[in-house]
Amino acid sequence: MIYVLVLSGLLEGSIFHEPVTVFHLLFALVLWAVIVYGIEVVLKKTQKVTKVVQGEPAVLISEGKVNMEELDKNHIDLEQLRALLRKHGCYSLKDAYYAILEIDGGLSVITKSEKQVPSVLLVDEGRIDFDTLSSLDKNEAWLRSELEKLGYWDVENIVYCEWKPGEELHVFTYDDTTTSEQKLDG
Repeated sequence: MIYVLVLSGLLEGSIFHEPVTVFHLLFALVLWAVIVYGIEVVLKKTQKVTKVVQGEPAVLISEGKVNMEELDKNHIDLEQLRALLRKHGCYSLKDAYYAILEIDGGLSVITKSEKQVPSVLLVDEGRIDFDTLSSLDKNEAWLRSELEKLGYWDVENIVYCEWKPGEELHVFTYDDTTTSEQKLDG
């Protein structure tokens, strides 16, 4: 969104200010493209910067308990939470089992009748998420041990590894991906 706003500002400035030439506009667009590319590269390579810039999901309700600290941190009051839950067919706080505020601003809701526990991402594109591990009272040794039990020794080859309490790890490696163009209609 910010990229689009800055781009529109560049275009607006070049259209409505006579001293700005086409060369100025092209220079500004190239510079903006280089900056955007640089930001994307940094976000792709650095997990901590990614969390600061993009944020991370916030668990607003966990196992039926409202997390007031996360509500305060995200500036959401209980009536706003109730409105968000209603949009997902959950008409009472007592019926919500999990509610997760996603990084895109959307809300994921699991009701008590579904009673599913959301999975957590432990490895993201070859990088271990140590913050998530520590929040689960787990460590890197536990993760590597579990991965080795499943036959995975190289974390760098793992696209993602997710886990739900009570289940084994779900691992997806780069060998399981494709780079070819896929067509849906033959």
